[in-house]
Amino acid sequence: MMNILLIIAALLLNVIGTAIAQDTGLYPPRPVDELKRMNEKDLAREANSVCGVIVLNNDTWKKFQDLGDAEDASEFLEYSKKGSQYLHQIGLVVRDRHKGKSPAWFQKMSKASTFDKCDAAYKAGGFRRN
Repeated sequence: MMNILLIIAALLLNVIGTAIAQDTGLYPPRPVDELKRMNEKDLAREANSVCGVIVLNNDTWKKFQDLGDAEDASEFLEYSKKGSQYLHQIGLVVRDRHKGKSPAWFQKMSKASTFDKCDAAYKAGGFRRN
C-alpha cells in the first residue's frame, strides 16, 4: 500500500513539475539574448523558478530510486541536469553584469537543495514577490 502511495505522489510531482517548468520557460530554456535583455529581478525570478524545478526533479528522482524504479528515475535525473545547465546559463549572464563575480544570492541559489533554500537565496538578493 505504501509503495502505491509513493508512486501516486511521484506521478503527481511529475505533473506539477512539468506544469511549473512550462510556466517558467524552463522547457525550452530562454535564449541567451533574451536573458541578457532581462533585468536583475527577472533573472532572479527565472533562476528561482529553475531552482524549484531542479529541487522537484531531484526529490522525485530520489523517490523513484527508493522504489527501485531506475528507468523512471533516470528521466527525472535528466530533467534535473537540464535545469542545472540552464541555471548555469542564467548565472553566466548574472555574473557578466557583476563584472565577472556571481552575487551572493546567485551563489546560494546554485547550491540550494530545497524549495526553502531557493526562496531564501531569492530573498537574499533583496528581491520580493509582487
